[in-house]
Amino acid sequence: MHCHQGRFLRIDFPMTQGSFAMWPALTRDQALRMPANVLYVVKENGALIMARKPHDPGGFGHVDLARGEKVIAAGEAKVLWGTVKYIDNASGHYLPNADAAAGAAVKAFRNHGFQVSDERYINKIFDFKSKKWVKK
Repeated sequence: MHCHQGRFLRIDFPMTQGSFAMWPALTRDQALRMPANVLYVVKENGALIMARKPHDPGGFGHVDLARGEKVIAAGEAKVLWGTVKYIDNASGHYLPNADAAAGAAVKAFRNHGFQVSDERYINKIFDFKSKKWVKK
């Protein structure tokens, strides 16, 4: 998802059902009861889908979590027993980078029972030199 003149361009990845990696999505109750670094997506309907962040960078990603559907926010988060320590926009496929993505992410985590403040959202950019996501 990219922001262009204050509007979102939602990116869809049309893939066949068989082309998605297996994504071990966490249930809401699992995520509320554990410490975990997670990948997340927020679908257009507000649904929050999370999975433990893979150790293998090529294991699965945000497109797999979203099953190729359009999203309004995507990135990584750290959750500790129901409290969100941070949420970011580190998604190489969707590239969310606007305030609306931050608001959608925070709202989705709250709506799913997590404690999170607006200040916990970190806007990041990908630094091609270091090949890492860095705080903007």
